[in-house]
Amino acid sequence: MGPDVLRPRGGKQDYCGAVDHVQKAITVPGARLELAKLYLYGLGVPRDQTKAVQLLKTEPTAAIAEVSYTLGLAYSHGIGVKRDETKAISLFRYAAERGHAHAMHELARLLIDTDPAKAYY
Repeated sequence: MGPDVLRPRGGKQDYCGAVDHVQKAITVPGARLELAKLYLYGLGVPRDQTKAVQLLKTEPTAAIAEVSYTLGLAYSHGIGVKRDETKAISLFRYAAERGHAHAMHELARLLIDTDPAKAYY
């Protein structure tokens, strides 16, 4: 799944159409990530952050670094789930270890006060 689902070549963004396409491909882990993003922001579907988090938590999707980063944000800020900094740190660490730059930044932000050495690393 890529940006072509949301914006076909030469066309304008069609979030409702994207939802239809992504839901047909729901067994594909990347499709779940894209559908979760649409629910997070209410694009083409009613905004439902809890449903977005549920989609992100599915087993095949959870192994994707971008999913771990997005779930880390949800737990870090209490979006669709109860705020849980320990879980957020774990998710950011997973994504950071797989090279996700934003996750590295978020992990360092959360660790800087309690463990500056790990934050720096």
